[in-house]
Amino acid sequence: MILCLSSSPSIMRDICDDIPQKHIFIQAEHCFSYSWRRFQKKYHEILASCNLDDVQLILAEHIDSLGILILMRLDGYRIPAHIFPHINAFPLEVLTLFSIFRALGHEEDIVVCGCTNTAKRYQAVLGVQTLAIPTFGISDDFYPMDSRWCRKKLHIPQHEKILLFTGRFAKDKAIPQLLRVYQQLKSSYPLRLVLILSAFERPLWNRTQNLLSDVHIIHSASIEELRLWYNAADIFSFPGCSIFETWGRAPIEAIVCHTPVVLADWCGFREYVSPHNGRLCAVQFEEKPVIPPFHYAGVREEIYRRELETEICSPTTDVGHVPAWTQRDFCIQALKSFVAQQYAISTAQYTRVDPAEPLQKEGFSPVIQLLWDYFRIDSLADLRRRDRELSWLNRGHRGSDAIIAQLYQMMYARHHQE
Repeated sequence: MILCLSSSPSIMRDICDDIPQKHIFIQAEHCFSYSWRRFQKKYHEILASCNLDDVQLILAEHIDSLGILILMRLDGYRIPAHIFPHINAFPLEVLTLFSIFRALGHEEDIVVCGCTNTAKRYQAVLGVQTLAIPTFGISDDFYPMDSRWCRKKLHIPQHEKILLFTGRFAKDKAIPQLLRVYQQLKSSYPLRLVLILSAFERPLWNRTQNLLSDVHIIHSASIEELRLWYNAADIFSFPGCSIFETWGRAPIEAIVCHTPVVLADWCGFREYVSPHNGRLCAVQFEEKPVIPPFHYAGVREEIYRRELETEICSPTTDVGHVPAWTQRDFCIQALKSFVAQQYAISTAQYTRVDPAEPLQKEGFSPVIQLLWDYFRIDSLADLRRRDRELSWLNRGHRGSDAIIAQLYQMMYARHHQE
């Protein structure tokens, strides 16, 4: 049987196909909500509804599942797991959970990453197998439509240039930079910025009110509305170099609707953005945080403005091509075949764990060794002990600026240059 810990039950059913399966709903929560008590409660729910002796493979979505898997393995259940984290193994609460999971690892564990860049980073940091494929691809809800018709439907003047962003109103998306550059460009061009927001950070929202007066803001939108806006827009853009970014669903949705993108030369973007569908802005790594406290890379404002202005004046044509691996049908079929293959050879077992046994740190990557040494984690028993002291799990203690900068350099700057 496959145990699915996920907020995407229909997708998991497609992936598992006809293999016996048990689904437990796991909702992605903000890291401030992480706690061993919450993980333990969910783990007990699983034990009450499922016999783990019957489970041969686990498909686990979100970082929230890592805490449950750790508790499961501390209890002796060494069941291979395919993790769909949707983010990178950073900042510290995510990296620490992954490091402990790796210490309790099964040789058949696999992290399903959004792109090859993310996969290389997971391999280097965790020493774990990876599968580079967008999780779970984009649906066929997005396709090209007549731009003029879409504008008429949305009551947009035909002469206006529409600059579009969809997603979270958040620091890591470099929203203030987007707003400032828009304010600079609109004095020279008939430009309108449209923000379609799935969530927003209240402090950032309050701080940027002076830049939002003439911005068209939509708080959430249906698939049908998103499709209209993607097709009506002239450019989809944001300059963020987020630590959470893996492959970027929204830019691909825009490209499929024949709208060019202007993005940072960052992570998965560089794997599908080309002169045929958009522009990439050079990324600069800094000694001090570009966006405190976790982001040390960004796009210089003058570079971002220049690329946007070039796209306004000389629009990219013949937009629409994206690799086949970005499409949901492709991803589901690939995952279905992969899971069936791994399920056939999985070697679940029960192995008692001694939490007091010292960790053999020399067998792990320099990133993990640095993290464990900083938090004085010498055994699995130190996991909760240090969390009770420091509350690192819900970011109550985020570590020093020096440790964050060093980890960022090892995880991002080094791999960005490859």
